This record gives sequence, C-alpha cells and structure tokens, in this order.
Amino acid sequence: MRILFRGTVCDNCYRLLNDRNELYVCVRDRVGKTYNRLKAFEELGLDAAEIKKYLSKVEAWLNEEDSPFETVKTQIIGNFEVISKLETTFIFANIDELTNQMQQVNIALIDENENLKKQTQSLEKAKVELSGRISNLSKKIEVLNYENKELKNQLNQRKNGKQGNSIGMKFTLIPAGEFNRGSEESDDEKPVRKVKINNPFYLGTYPVTQAEWKAVMGFNPSDFEGDNLPVETVSWGKVQEFIKKLNVEEGTDKYRLPSEAEWEYACRAGTTTRYSFGDSESKLGEFAWYFKDPGEKTHPVGQKEPNSWGLHDMHGNVGEWVQDKWHDSYDGAPTDGSAWESGDGADRVIRGGGWFDAAGRCRSAVRYHNVPRSHYDYLGFRLLREP
Repeated sequence: MRILFRGTVCDNCYRLLNDRNELYVCVRDRVGKTYNRLKAFEELGLDAAEIKKYLSKVEAWLNEEDSPFETVKTQIIGNFEVISKLETTFIFANIDELTNQMQQVNIALIDENENLKKQTQSLEKAKVELSGRISNLSKKIEVLNYENKELKNQLNQRKNGKQGNSIGMKFTLIPAGEFNRGSEESDDEKPVRKVKINNPFYLGTYPVTQAEWKAVMGFNPSDFEGDNLPVETVSWGKVQEFIKKLNVEEGTDKYRLPSEAEWEYACRAGTTTRYSFGDSESKLGEFAWYFKDPGEKTHPVGQKEPNSWGLHDMHGNVGEWVQDKWHDSYDGAPTDGSAWESGDGADRVIRGGGWFDAAGRCRSAVRYHNVPRSHYDYLGFRLLREP
C-alpha cells in the first residue's frame, strides 16, 4: 500500500495521519460518531439512512488507493458539511418544537396565573366582607354588654327603691367607633376628617320634651305647647341649668350635651351619605319634620321613622344645641370626639334640621350657630348620658 500523505494532520481531530488506514480510522470514527448520534434521533424524524449512505461513500473513497488525498479530503469535508446541515436542521426543528412547547407551557402558566389572581381577589373580597361582619358583630356584642350592664344597674336601683331616670327619659346606646365628620358641600363643613369615638354612650332617643323640661325646671318656655312636643325657645345657658338640676336630682354627673362630633356620629348611624337614609331627599319626609310639612310648627317627638340606630327627629323637628363653640371650619378640631371649647368666639353650635328648614339644611353634616343666650321656637336640645 502506497502512503500518499504521510504526516498529514487531520483538520477535524488534529490526529497525525501517517497512512491511508489512519485517515480511514479518523474519518470512520468521526462519521461513525455522527451517525450513531443521529441514529438515536431517528424516531424523531431524522433520516438516519441518508447518514449511513454518506458513511458508505466515505468508506469507498478511502478504499480507492489511487485517490489523491486532496480529492478524498474534499469529498469527506463535503459530506461532513451535508451531515452538519442535517444536524443543524434537526437541531433547529427541535428548537422550534421546544419553543412551541414552551409557548404552550407559558400560555398555561398565564391562564393559571389569571385564575390565581381571580381566586386571590375573591379571597380578599371575602376577607373584607368577613372583617366587616366581625366588626359589626363586635359592635353588637359591645352594645349587648353595655345593655346588660345597664339592666343590672336598673335592677340594683329597683332594689333600692329607685326606678331609673326620675322623669322617664328614654336613651339609646350608641357604640364606639369611627366616622368621617363633615362634607364637601359647605366650607364650614370642611375639611372632612376621621374622628374616633373611643367609648360608647347613651343619647336621648328623642329631643327633650316639654313634659321633661317642666319636671326639672318647673316652667315651660315653649311657644308651641304640648307635653310630647320638643321643648324650644331655650337658650344654651338655660340648657346648662337644666342639666345641672337633673344631675342633682338623679344623684349623678353623667348627663350633658353631646359634643358636635358625638351628635353627627349618632345622626349618621354608620352611613356616609347626605342623610342617614341615603343621598336623595325624596325620603326626608319619612324621617323628619321640615318646611314642607303643614302647620309651620313643632310636632310630637317620635312620630317619624328613626335612623338605623333608633334615634328619632335627628334630621328635623327642632335644631339642637351641642356643647361646642363655633368655628368656621374643622381645621384644628379634636379628632377624639370631644367638644371643641377653645377659641375666642362666644357662639355655640346648633345641629340638626328644624321644622322651618329646607331639605338641604337637614343633612347629617349641616351645622350652624348662635349666641348662647339665643332662644327661638326652632331651638331645642337632646341629652347625652354617659354609661
């Protein structure tokens, strides 16, 4: 056997090729490895028979002893290029397949993510609803606890020969809580701010009546007379005298005027609307006596519907004195529910609509004022009793 290319170095594996057999071994190993590797992919669609055909051709060329080395080398390299192209085609085909699979997986993950988002949103909504229910239940439990305490006090008073309030006044328990005081409808109702009522309290179910006033003060100042009518034509100062005498008669110091914040909190009864029953004034006549009602006078307490906390005549019958001094806005006002009694002004705050007021003046947030000595037939009050 003639050696035509002794000492040639293989371009692919850098093996030193001293004769034709070594070249054959080199090429056979390389092409064989390629063939075996591609054979493994035959089930996936690559035509391994074509690779085998190229391998057979290379073996034939190598067995031709007279073939010049460069010719054999060119033919080998050419066929390697064909094999390489087949491998590349297969690889890219698999890349495309893998890409499609990844896209499908990605779509599935996106769908799953959307489902998880919806489930999370549903859980968050349920959590908020549950939190609201728990809060409402807590308030109800708090009310029941205080009512139970009050019943025990009444039983103790009966054992001692007393019958509770000596003049038969009725009170409704108002739970502790938070609310947004004020509105954006008038400058003196701004800014709207959160106020926290730290302790529950009892508020008169109705405005103080003429019968109750007479039982304590011994006279009736009202222009519109009737025992079950709200007392009116009373000044803020006279109201303070009434409270002082009542506390003495009852042997307590728990009766007082509500603060402006306590009054609005009780009037709203957990709502954020213009009125305690909603935003529309169309139902106002069911809850309040105001200028549309006939007679242009006060009316017996408790004849209109109460708010959801059981308080009557909050939106209209007589305006009601509260403890606070007047300020032109809520800038600097207390946020703990206490009365705002600092400031240079003398006027006191009046809350609630009256029998002569238009519907807009009967809103939960409306506030106005007058000097403490004022006494008009549209001015009355409602008492607060501390637990």
